[in-house]
Amino acid sequence: MMCSPNRVFLGATTILVFLTGFQAKTQDTGKLYAATSADKLWVVASDKPAVVWKPIGPALKVVGMAASDGKLFAATSDDKLWWRDAASRPMPWQFIGPAIKVVGMTAIDGKLYAATSDDKLWWRESVTRPVPWQAIGPAIKVEGMAAWDGKLYAATSDDKLWWRDAATRPMPWQFIGPAKRVVGLTAINGKLHAATSEDLLWQRDAVTRPAPWKPHGSAIKVKGLAAQP
Repeated sequence: MMCSPNRVFLGATTILVFLTGFQAKTQDTGKLYAATSADKLWVVASDKPAVVWKPIGPALKVVGMAASDGKLFAATSDDKLWWRDAASRPMPWQFIGPAIKVVGMTAIDGKLYAATSDDKLWWRESVTRPVPWQAIGPAIKVEGMAAWDGKLYAATSDDKLWWRDAATRPMPWQFIGPAKRVVGLTAINGKLHAATSEDLLWQRDAVTRPAPWKPHGSAIKVKGLAAQP
């Protein structure tokens, strides 16, 4: 799989990550998790953009993050893959194995998918033991990845959004529309959530046709974004 990464963490100051907007009283429909350049992990209810993000422990050197089956998986800039429970409180991260040159990661149907800085796409089972990564085609200029309803979504450094089937074999990527300045991408409840380099959070329908992005609050200095029902 892949060689040394080209991304590192940028800062060490404590950063307050928060969301602004209308707060409605609805039942919990899932959680968003954000790893930031301050090496911290945060969580918030995905449908409550007025709620302040809650810190839930460290998240060191993260360059890609995903959630699967109640667990968070994180790829780090030192080429390692880690996991912890997706609990809304501090939990220890545990080392799994290599995850080399990762720039974006997502999970669906018991599988992790990782895009790398050498423009390749890889997959492995989303389990907490070492298993091999397998190459399944290109993934060019990826800045963030998400998965929903059997499909992978990728935001690229040229401000575009793409999709392909979440198959474990090479498949064509197809252009959908814009995705400006994305640094983290995830999906939950039929919505794509994108954190940007301008510290904003946006959402749009997770569909394979053009759809408008709508503001959904703030997400500051994000390096990895994940969601868990």
